[in-house]
Amino acid sequence: IDDACFFTESKIFFSNLTDKVIGSVFESLLNIAKIDFHIDRILSYIAEINTASVWDFFEKRLQNKRDAQVGYEAIPYNLYGLGKILAKDADLAIASLRRWYHLGDLMFEFTGGRLIHAVFSKFSLDMGIKLEQIVKDGLDEDLEFVIHILRNYHGEPATHELVKKLIDRLPENDSKIEQLSISLDNTGVVCGKF
Repeated sequence: IDDACFFTESKIFFSNLTDKVIGSVFESLLNIAKIDFHIDRILSYIAEINTASVWDFFEKRLQNKRDAQVGYEAIPYNLYGLGKILAKDADLAIASLRRWYHLGDLMFEFTGGRLIHAVFSKFSLDMGIKLEQIVKDGLDEDLEFVIHILRNYHGEPATHELVKKLIDRLPENDSKIEQLSISLDNTGVVCGKF
C-alpha cells in the first residue's frame, strides 16, 4: 500500500473508498513502524473525506504500540500534508485527544501532546479558544490535559493568556502551577557546539 501514493489516480482512488475499505487500509498501516511522507499522503487523502477516522487511526497506533516492534513510532514527530488537513478542525482535534487522555497519563505529553503539536506547529487561535473553554468549564483532569498540551509549545507567547487563565483556576499551592512554570520556561531541544 506504501507505493499507492505514487499513482496519478491515487487521490481519486482513496477519495472513493468505503468506510469498510478505509478500515482495511488503516489495518494494513497499523504495524508500519513510522508514518513517512508516503503514508502521510495516503492518510491525507482519507482525511479529506473522513477526518475523524484518521484521529481514530492514531489512537489505535498508540494502543498497538505496546505490542509493536522495536523502533515503532506510533505518533510522528512531523506531518506533511496531513497536518494541514487535520488542522482545519481544531474542535475535532481537541475532542479526539481529550477522549484519549486519562488523569495521571504521564506519557500524554509525548503522545497526544506531540500529535497536536505536529498538526498545529504554532499555537493557533482556534485551538486556544477550544482549550480556554475546557479550562473555564473543566474538572481537574481537563486542566491536566490542557497542561500536557501546553508543554509541547515551549512557552510560545501565544500560550501565555491560556496559562494565566489556568493559574486563575488553580488553588495557590497546586502542583500544577509548577508544571505550568515548566511549560513557560521550556525552550525545546538545544543542539550544536557548547
